[in-house]
Amino acid sequence: MSRGLDTPTPVGDTQADPSPGLGRGAAIYIAGGALQFGGALLLFPVVTRVLDAEAFGAVVTLLLVTQLGVHLAGLGLPSAALREFFGDDAGPDRSGRVVVTSLPLAAGVVVALLATAPAWSAPLSGTGGALALSVALFSIAPRTATQVVLGRLRAQDRPFAFIVVVIINTVGAQLLAAAWCSVHRASILGFMLVYLVISLLTAGGALKLCHPGHRPLGRVELGTVLRYTVPIAGHSASALVLQVSDRFLIGALVGVDEVGQYQVAYMAATLTVPLVLAFNNSWAPRLAVLAGEAGFVPHFREVSRLLVLSAGLLGGALALGYPLAARLLLPTEFTSSEIVVVAAVVSVVAVPFVAYATSVHILVLHRHTRALWLINPSVAGFSIVANLVVLPRFGLVGAAGVTVVATAINAVLVGAAARPIVARSLPVTELAVAFLVGIGAAGLSVATAPGASLVRGVASTVLLAVFLLLVASRADQLR
Repeated sequence: MSRGLDTPTPVGDTQADPSPGLGRGAAIYIAGGALQFGGALLLFPVVTRVLDAEAFGAVVTLLLVTQLGVHLAGLGLPSAALREFFGDDAGPDRSGRVVVTSLPLAAGVVVALLATAPAWSAPLSGTGGALALSVALFSIAPRTATQVVLGRLRAQDRPFAFIVVVIINTVGAQLLAAAWCSVHRASILGFMLVYLVISLLTAGGALKLCHPGHRPLGRVELGTVLRYTVPIAGHSASALVLQVSDRFLIGALVGVDEVGQYQVAYMAATLTVPLVLAFNNSWAPRLAVLAGEAGFVPHFREVSRLLVLSAGLLGGALALGYPLAARLLLPTEFTSSEIVVVAAVVSVVAVPFVAYATSVHILVLHRHTRALWLINPSVAGFSIVANLVVLPRFGLVGAAGVTVVATAINAVLVGAAARPIVARSLPVTELAVAFLVGIGAAGLSVATAPGASLVRGVASTVLLAVFLLLVASRADQLR
């Protein structure tokens, strides 16, 4: 029986299903999650022609500031909105109160960022001025609210409401902003203003859809929740810093126009990362249901093996396919030999990222999140220092190499923290195979650039076909 956007699933329906799959609407959740983390990639052929290279780089930087602010302002509450829903009979009500509580907390973080902006915004001086930065910071509050709502919608098992909110909040916001800039010949500030308006409208509609009620969490409840969500927020923000700090440093040390070129190559070659994040978000509720049961560990290990192998195959296919795709879809500045090498190098990050992301599940489900609080900021700090040393000497390719090394270190440390909880949590054999496939594909892409497009095309197609066959053969595990 079909359900409307406004009809939540009774909590008993979800909790009563003990199967190890992802639940109803799994494909929709995965697609929605991929759009959340990588939807901007779909718009690059449009936005790169509406904005010049410098304006595009500035917009990319401001959107990354907003994204980082959402991780900070959320305080880990998107995870709590999902986790608390499954806690007990009062879980759905408590999940709604998490949503309500997130609103003033996010607003407070935005006020703090605005008040302190003069102290930390100097490296962003090339991004359209203080007004454009202020608009980006104001966008943090509504986008944080939307992220918390998405956690609740996922817990309610409402795939269509989830995907509608995601599409408007990601692709819709940026597409409308680009259209406004094209029609009115606006640039950085105009883009960010439209982005803010769409973010506010989306947050208002999302709050109505999820029926959160009107009561916030009490002081004791909030303290209990924040004890495990604040470390999650810290690790999440640090993980994002690890992924995007190179772009801030590229803008400050090399030039804002280079940020846009690097961002396109990074997102295209690491499309595996948003797909894994999407799968992980869809997988989380099922793991929460299975936690503590005998079937948890075998299911976790089997799906982890599938994810790791998929990352190697898909990452390799993307590394080989980027040069042709860029020539067909993007302006010429995104197809230079340096950018092709950047795409090849950074594609390797998919394998260690998958290892890291799967290990995080173990720590979060068992509330051992303090390890994340220690590990991620340390590795993010290493990444920043390494980029400061490498960027002036090796340019964008050096930044890509630092990203791969730092992500691998992060995966090893988080995996070590998870090992005492679930023995052999990382599939070592599959990791080695996937890493070799990724390295081999990246090497072939660099060695054959700029010619031999047929060789790259055939190799990319073969890897993609093996990936699809692998996923099809394990379809029963993913239902």
